[in-house]
Amino acid sequence: MLVKNLIASLDGEIQVLIATLLDEQWERARELMSEPLRMTADDLTLTALVDSLCHSDIDIISRQEDACHLRLNTLNGKFNLYIGLKDQLISSLMLALCPLPDVHEKSGIFTEKTLRAFNFENVPDGLVCLPSSRNTTALVLLVAGSGPHSMDYDIGPNPLFRMLAHELSQHGIASVRFDKRYYRACQGNTDSEAIDLNTEVIDDACNILAGLMEHAEFYNVPVFLVGHSFGGYVSPLIAKNLRQRSGRNIMGIAMLATPFRSLFQVILSQLQDANLSPECTTSPDTSGKNTTSLADFLAVPDSYLKQLKDYHAFTCLTRLPAMPLFFAQGDQDFQVPHDIDFTMWKTALKSNKQVEFKLYTGLNHILLPMTGCAGGEDYLQPGQIPAQVIADLAAWISHHSS
Repeated sequence: MLVKNLIASLDGEIQVLIATLLDEQWERARELMSEPLRMTADDLTLTALVDSLCHSDIDIISRQEDACHLRLNTLNGKFNLYIGLKDQLISSLMLALCPLPDVHEKSGIFTEKTLRAFNFENVPDGLVCLPSSRNTTALVLLVAGSGPHSMDYDIGPNPLFRMLAHELSQHGIASVRFDKRYYRACQGNTDSEAIDLNTEVIDDACNILAGLMEHAEFYNVPVFLVGHSFGGYVSPLIAKNLRQRSGRNIMGIAMLATPFRSLFQVILSQLQDANLSPECTTSPDTSGKNTTSLADFLAVPDSYLKQLKDYHAFTCLTRLPAMPLFFAQGDQDFQVPHDIDFTMWKTALKSNKQVEFKLYTGLNHILLPMTGCAGGEDYLQPGQIPAQVIADLAAWISHHSS
């Protein structure tokens, strides 16, 4: 539910607190709190909490007379919000990232193992999903889009990569998914200033694949890359680096909702669509105007933006050995419009006999059916990747694995 519906579902002091926070009445909100909590609830903390509430699909997990547990499904994952009440004052207000799901097995369909179970060193947290009832015909590495995503690639209430991994397992296809370094940086486990394309995703992807391809369970099993948006865009770079570092080749690359234009151009275009680009510059401002550099606005180093400007996925692809390619996109994608990027890919690869294009009616950027909500609010609605998308991707992988 949206936050306005949440307020209508609550009562008492907790209802008053959330309504007061939404009105940005910080002092009034603190008056509702116990003294210890009041001392820690500064304006910045409360603003961040309200931002999370306003950009979440919210579930009420439990509600008691003196406590409330909410689940906030945001674009950057799932969070637990715990609100405690004592002596008619809010005594606790804690927002915490949901713990990673336990490794589990679904009888007769798949098993999951942690990357640690393969005795790797210096790899992030991740899961390998294995088909249970048949031989593994292929292994895919799932590469998430831009931002601090966990291995499940949660977009609102939708764990896209967990869904994809479990569905592919029914076709005999194993998969590996992993936490991105931005995700670990948000938890204080790595230095965000040190992040570039290599340390964000390329290094980890290459290390994981090189290790798995040497493991007896995957020896001689064909390996594919399946990337969404940013993940698809950097997949050729992963293939290039894997070949240079280990001598291993990728069998094929699937690019889901992947831009053809440089990521730098796409970012600027999206900011312009949001009426934000006039406030951002690509270099320090010397005019005395109150502007923000694009690097600061995106909270990334300047060196990261330079990499985005210098790298182009198509150019990288042309320098790799020829391989099968698969492009899939929804015709309702407003972030990477199909009439721009999907069309540009088709034009650039029109003479390539190893490429397959699939455009799906009624699907958005994350390949889920549109729900009628405007813009990004559509991502906050629970959904399922359509069976046809899974079937097409699995058929392409299986065809090129034989």
